[in-house]
Amino acid sequence: MKKFKLLTGLSVASILVFVATGCKKDNNNGGGAGISATINGAAWQSQPIWTSANHSGGTTTVAGGYIKSGDSTAITIAIHDSVHVGEPDKFYLSDLLYIRSNGGSEKIYGSGGPGHGTLTLTTRDQNAHRIAGTFSGVFYNGQLDDSVKIDNGQFNLTYKEN
Repeated sequence: MKKFKLLTGLSVASILVFVATGCKKDNNNGGGAGISATINGAAWQSQPIWTSANHSGGTTTVAGGYIKSGDSTAITIAIHDSVHVGEPDKFYLSDLLYIRSNGGSEKIYGSGGPGHGTLTLTTRDQNAHRIAGTFSGVFYNGQLDDSVKIDNGQFNLTYKEN
């Protein structure tokens, strides 16, 4: 099966522009949901103001960021409409990027490399515009000299139709 590639060349700044333009008041599910994961053993939660989801052109994209001075991170997941609830996708029809900006340097890790991972949708409600699921895996940077381990990843968002 051919690998679905959507997320390339993104940075924390471009993720935040995407989130800022896609935000609507209920996108963060009241601040109690969004995107969360354990990244290299540490708990990570997107900030509600930097969390959004949009559906356009056959793909739902969820994005979330955690912004603090000198160390910002973002996760973006693109999920093709052919991914079904309860059927694990090994990032063939979906794509994940983890981006970390630290003191002016930026590292981008993604599902397009030699790593491995799985995304499973738990909810896709086209009437209520809600998408939820889980994800995990080991993802490498473009130089293949560093990796990030993501466990217990979860997202639960209301998306905007574009």
